Amino acid sequence: MADRDLVRRADTVGRGVMSEPLETSPGSSTRPRASIVIPAFRRTDDLRALLDTLIPEAAAGTHVEVVVSDDGSGEGVAEVATVYAARFPRLKYITGENAGPGVARNRGVAAASSDILLFVDSDCLVQPGWVEGLVRAIEGGATIAFGPTRSPVPWLEPFVHSIFFEDELIGATNVAFARRTFEELGGFRANLSFLAEDRDLFTRARAAGHVPLRVADSVVNHPPRLKKIRLPSLSGDTRYLRDLRSFYATHPDIREQDIRANRALLTKGALKLMVGMTPIGLSAFVVHSLLRRRDVNRCLADAKVGFRVATSDAIKYGLMQPVNDLLRWAIAAAQMNAI
Repeated sequence: MADRDLVRRADTVGRGVMSEPLETSPGSSTRPRASIVIPAFRRTDDLRALLDTLIPEAAAGTHVEVVVSDDGSGEGVAEVATVYAARFPRLKYITGENAGPGVARNRGVAAASSDILLFVDSDCLVQPGWVEGLVRAIEGGATIAFGPTRSPVPWLEPFVHSIFFEDELIGATNVAFARRTFEELGGFRANLSFLAEDRDLFTRARAAGHVPLRVADSVVNHPPRLKKIRLPSLSGDTRYLRDLRSFYATHPDIREQDIRANRALLTKGALKLMVGMTPIGLSAFVVHSLLRRRDVNRCLADAKVGFRVATSDAIKYGLMQPVNDLLRWAIAAAQMNAI
């Protein structure tokens, strides 16, 4: 096993500090057919579940390597990579300061050995045949390929977060690049690594004439999770605000589209606040939230998802809803105009 101190020897790559790659599984000297890049930040249980689904995809004979790019999590992700090292013919672990998933993916690409780059997020699960479908698409001449990202349940607002992309490339949960294409595009922009980094890259790719190829059989599943019920922060995370402003500064046409859509939502939020200021209106919001909780829990039960929305969360959201919606869209409007 390589010396753990190797993880801590650093140089500068893009933005932030990156360790030299720690090859926890010294595999064949043959160059891998593809490299799977996984940005990881703290979600060690999710990472283990993903790696379990990748074991048959990166088994001996497939000539596929796995690169776990730790975005400054500490020891937890490193320990997972070390434990799983013996189960993969090729596995690399790198780490650096917390700089966002975009920079973490770029670090992973810098450590990857193949000319075919596959990206999957650490909170996803790949289905059998995922690697082969994407790799064949790139080997067949596609510069970018993607597969569906699915969830057992849809995005159940406001209680459950899930990702479901079927026919359009929207997120980096399930995508492959020819390395040459990725490098010509400049990879993920470091100055918006925390937010919209994938939307930015795919927008630039389409502007450069690349048409992403959909591979129907390369499926990734995104397990749903409960959302925290709380009011939006007035200040927000400055990293996300900075990145959103950078995105809109680069793509003014998208900014104008989003501003137009947000005006209607602001009007709707203001009306909700007016109604919610009355006793009857506020009671109606609580009742509606409780009914929504019932429908969401039925959907979760039908999909055999192992959690439910608590009654207290539904009541909390019902009481917050008039202020929540107006704050949410007012903050969005401020972000879009403060460039």
